[in-house]
Amino acid sequence: MTGHKRPAVFPGSPPAVDLREVCVRQGPALMLPVIGFELLAGQIALLTGPNGVGKTTLLRVLAGQQRPSSGIARVYGLAPDQRRPPFRRHVAQMLSPRPLSHTMTIAEHIVLAAMTWGFTAKDAAQECDRLLGVFDIAGLANRFPHQLSLGQVQAASLCVTLARPFGLLLLDEPDHALDDDRLRALEAELRRAAEGGAAVVVATHSQALRLSMANQVIDLLGLRQGADG
Repeated sequence: MTGHKRPAVFPGSPPAVDLREVCVRQGPALMLPVIGFELLAGQIALLTGPNGVGKTTLLRVLAGQQRPSSGIARVYGLAPDQRRPPFRRHVAQMLSPRPLSHTMTIAEHIVLAAMTWGFTAKDAAQECDRLLGVFDIAGLANRFPHQLSLGQVQAASLCVTLARPFGLLLLDEPDHALDDDRLRALEAELRRAAEGGAAVVVATHSQALRLSMANQVIDLLGLRQGADG
């Protein structure tokens, strides 16, 4: 298998993520304090801070699910908009528990995700086998989601998300319910994605992820305290 197809990046290409003075408000409530940063293809950014500081809101902006109240957001030069196919081709995301069908096995979910985004049936099956092996759930391939534990469902959801090609990967607390071995597997997959040319943005509470792999660590609590001050 040839692996994921990443967007071509040449000298002078736009950053994978380019945020300039982006802020989100809902009425009087500040959902995301003013933030600006760039992330290049092949880099990993971690969003940190307690619940409620704006991590998920920032991911939703990058996923094209939330329009900023002010500022400019670009993903590979495109304004984020999940309704536009050219934008969706760039972005894979898991911002909430992925809905999994009770009538499809875990392997069927993964293969369908890969084929939907252009994999041949053979390559989709190979990528499915690889991901199931990485997260040590190969023995669960023919089970249905309701037959799995919480940690196993999280690992399966990650497999479905990672099965498609992407240029930007957005994950909201992907370490939730993962044991230590699967956390290490997740770290390896995120590094693999970055080494393959994708940019990665992860919201996490994990100190292990925070210390081991980030090109940037963005403290949303510090930004919010600065805004409140």
